[in-house]
Amino acid sequence: YFNPFSYNECADPKLNDCDHNADCIDTDDGFTCLCKDGFFDENTDPTKTGRVCIGLAIDRPQEAEKTTLSPNLIPCGNTHCKLDLHEVCIGGSKCGCRPGESRSSPSEKCVPVTSVPIVVRVIDYDGEPLQYSTDYSKPENPEHVQIVEDAVKGLGDVFRQTDIAPRYVVTDVNYITNPKVENRFALLSLFH
Repeated sequence: YFNPFSYNECADPKLNDCDHNADCIDTDDGFTCLCKDGFFDENTDPTKTGRVCIGLAIDRPQEAEKTTLSPNLIPCGNTHCKLDLHEVCIGGSKCGCRPGESRSSPSEKCVPVTSVPIVVRVIDYDGEPLQYSTDYSKPENPEHVQIVEDAVKGLGDVFRQTDIAPRYVVTDVNYITNPKVENRFALLSLFH
């Protein structure tokens, strides 16, 4: 089947506006641009992907076999980012939100956020007085992981009961430190 009105805009760089770090893909009704592995799409218009590709990756992931993708998916290492969730490919290997955006879970849309730092002093944990330990400051330590999970959930529950609830997205714990006060520790959180 030959369509005399069909033209490959990808064959002539003057007929497409794909970023030089994007692949141009010819379609029946025009073309689509997809940022190459190691770049994320900075464009905020989901109908004009691949026009502004920003490099993030140091190492390029292995090339996967080319397959026909849903127009909602952008290849990213061994996975695919979802345009309808406003995801971008970060470091050529994982999907996430652009800087200045966040979400409450991986299944939610990325939304613009304002980060507000807060310091929380923890006096007790599960009803018991808390003695600071350097293990709490080590992200690979199970106690650190548990305290962060509990803090994110607890602070989220508190914020959802306040006037900021309609604007609250998520709490991130940046670090846990000893505030040099006996039987307490401090954690720096950001709520978005």
